Amino acid sequence: MNLLKHLWNWFTTPNTDDCCDAEVCEQNTPVEPQEQAQVDFIFKQLCISRGCGARHLQDTNAIELFCDWYVGPATEEDILKCIPNFCTAHPAVNAKIRRFFE
Repeated sequence: MNLLKHLWNWFTTPNTDDCCDAEVCEQNTPVEPQEQAQVDFIFKQLCISRGCGARHLQDTNAIELFCDWYVGPATEEDILKCIPNFCTAHPAVNAKIRRFFE
């Protein structure tokens, strides 16, 4: 399902406009499938390194929700910056893991 969603986004928002700034278009490009596994791994490692247990992640389905929600580069810094916004968008996750990222 996630792959289909990314493919749909790729087809509906092509970066072919001549007037489009290349840097802006690059930021809006969905995460590629091979990077999705990296996003999953990085998010999980960030949560665990901050003291959030695997049980919190499993109970809220946070890893899968984050991978579906996140669109951006698969870097630790970018993912870390997005976690508070992710928590705000998902109240069940917010209740369990927000305190680890404040």
